[in-house]
Amino acid sequence: MRLGVDVLVKLGVRKYSAVRASQNFIKYDEAASRELARHRYDQSDYIFTAREQIQIQEQMLNKDREEIPNINDHAWDSDLFEEKSDSGKN
Repeated sequence: MRLGVDVLVKLGVRKYSAVRASQNFIKYDEAASRELARHRYDQSDYIFTAREQIQIQEQMLNKDREEIPNINDHAWDSDLFEEKSDSGKN
């Protein structure tokens, strides 16, 4: 998950938002894993459920992005402050 957070930060997403997205993904992924475990002995049900869970996760992550008002909250993104203070030391 750290790699995913790092990639999002490099793409311009604030660290706080990237970490929150990672936490939500872990929560959704664990729920999907429990659901998939129920179908582990039936390959066709497993594949159907896996596809269904991928769609559900995409919908939930999109919903989070749309509904969480502080998703772009940069309150504790200290890297921004460190960069500004380092650039002022020239």
